Amino acid sequence: MSEALGRAGYHLEFDYHPGLWSLRRPATTLSKITDCPNTAAWLLYRPTQQIQEWFSKSDIPAVAIGDVFPGVVLSHAGFDLPAACRHAVGLLASRGRRSLAFLTVTNSTAGDLACVAAFKEACAQLGLEANCLEYDDTLDGLCHTLDSLLAKTPRPDGYLAAFANHVPATIGHLNRRGCRVPEDAAVISRLDARLLAESIPSIARYEADEERLGRCLARLLLQEIENEKKGVPRSHWILPEFVDGDSAKSSSS
Repeated sequence: MSEALGRAGYHLEFDYHPGLWSLRRPATTLSKITDCPNTAAWLLYRPTQQIQEWFSKSDIPAVAIGDVFPGVVLSHAGFDLPAACRHAVGLLASRGRRSLAFLTVTNSTAGDLACVAAFKEACAQLGLEANCLEYDDTLDGLCHTLDSLLAKTPRPDGYLAAFANHVPATIGHLNRRGCRVPEDAAVISRLDARLLAESIPSIARYEADEERLGRCLARLLLQEIENEKKGVPRSHWILPEFVDGDSAKSSSS
C-alpha cells in the first residue's frame, strides 16, 4: 500500500490512538485528530461503529479496512472472513466435530460481528452447537474463556480462533487442561501469521494475499482523494485460502 501510494506522490504514516475505542462519543477527539492540513485521506483500522459513523458523515476522505456497520457510507476492502468462518464450520463438521466455539476479542468490529453471524448460521444449518465468546485481548482473558467452555457438557470439540497471535496459547491451554489437540478438540485460526507456519503441531489456518489487499486499499484511497464518485461507496473482498494443519485433523486420524 505504501509503495502504491508513493508512486502517486503520497506518503503513508501511522497514527495510533487506542483511547478512541473506549469513547462512546468520539466526535470531539476525532475533530482534533483529523485537523491536519497536510493529510489527504485516512485509512481506518478496526474502527468502532461510532468512528465509522463520524467519518461517514464528514467530508474527510476515508477508507475502512474490513466491513462497515449498517448505514455507514464508506469505501472498504478486506478479506472475506465470514466466508472463511462458514468454510471452517463445514470442515470441522466433516471431521466429526459437533460442538464448536468461535473465540474473538471484545470491541468487535463490523467484520467480527459478521463472522459471528456467519459462524452461527453455518452451525445452525448443519445442526451443530455454536458457542461464540468474547474475551479481553489478554492471555488471562483467553484462558478464563477457555476454562468456561471446558466446564460445559459436552465440551466443545472444535475451535475457531479469530486472531492468530492467540492460537498457540489456545492450543497450549487446552492441552494443559487435558483437552488434547487434535485428539479431543480441533483448532483453526481465522487468520494467518508467520509463527503459525513454524508451530508444532502445524496449525490449520486461512491464508490471504496481504499485498493484493494493500494495492486495493491504495486504489480506494486515491479514488477518495480524487473525489471520484463522491458518496458512492466501493467495496472489494479477497477470499482467503485454507491451509490444512495437524491442529484440525479428525480425532480418528
